Amino acid sequence: MAATITARRTGHPKTMLALAASVAAVTVASLGLAATRPGEDQDSADAVASPVEYRLPAGPSGIITYSVSGHDPVVVTATGGPANAAPGARLARTQPSVPDEFPAPDGTVTAVVIRGDSGVVLALREGNLVRQTAQLAGPDSPALVDGGKVQAAAVKGVPLVVAWSPDSRTVAYGSLVGEPFTLNVASRDSGHTKVRDGSYTLSGGYVGELAWSPDGRWLAVSTYTMDRKNHTVFVLSAATGSLRRLSDGCHITWSPDSRFLAIHRDPQPEPGAWVISVESGESYALSRDPQAYPHSWDAE
Repeated sequence: MAATITARRTGHPKTMLALAASVAAVTVASLGLAATRPGEDQDSADAVASPVEYRLPAGPSGIITYSVSGHDPVVVTATGGPANAAPGARLARTQPSVPDEFPAPDGTVTAVVIRGDSGVVLALREGNLVRQTAQLAGPDSPALVDGGKVQAAAVKGVPLVVAWSPDSRTVAYGSLVGEPFTLNVASRDSGHTKVRDGSYTLSGGYVGELAWSPDGRWLAVSTYTMDRKNHTVFVLSAATGSLRRLSDGCHITWSPDSRFLAIHRDPQPEPGAWVISVESGESYALSRDPQAYPHSWDAE
């Protein structure tokens, strides 16, 4: 009877390589299956003595740049080893943007933020036509600030976050109109954009970060509590519309193959910069320093 050994990946990728080598060293001879019994032909013996089968999922690849507050950036491979790149050479580049305007990647539609006495609304502009609007914040909500977390914190506000999918078919945004806070997703159908297509109630705070995977299959969300001390990472499947909690954390950064996230985890559970599998939830630390933050993840 043929023997099969199945190895389950549960730890650090370097440990997995050692496990793979160990499994590969197991031969059918050591299992007592290689001997030919009297009367057996060679084909039968070869069938019995076929190599042991093992499969391990491929681990993360590429180069990650992270920094520890007060220190120079660190560049490592996605498995935590030394990378052939100078520190700081692969820092994430910020793209200049027009305040309160978020154009889709294909340039055919722009999400426009409009502020007034009734609060903040989101409109979608296609050419000279402005379509339906959705409420983002009320007149008494915290200030919704375009520009990022630093600018928002300066006025005790909340960062304005709007994110288009890579194919320009879907736009995601958060809402501050009372609690519970929500994540909203609008899809385009034959050129027409539905500004309110789906809404998801979020536990753990408001939408502080949104990041689509490079292949557009996933939307990663980091929520912030109002005091900005606790963060939760959710992942939304574009195919099924299901939203699930992945981990605590913020500073979400996608791997080039859309299979992993690099995140900064909150100090209480597991501090530092971590890599986590979107599918399985398996994770390991790049750095356990509480002030370690990932910046970018590039293909080698």
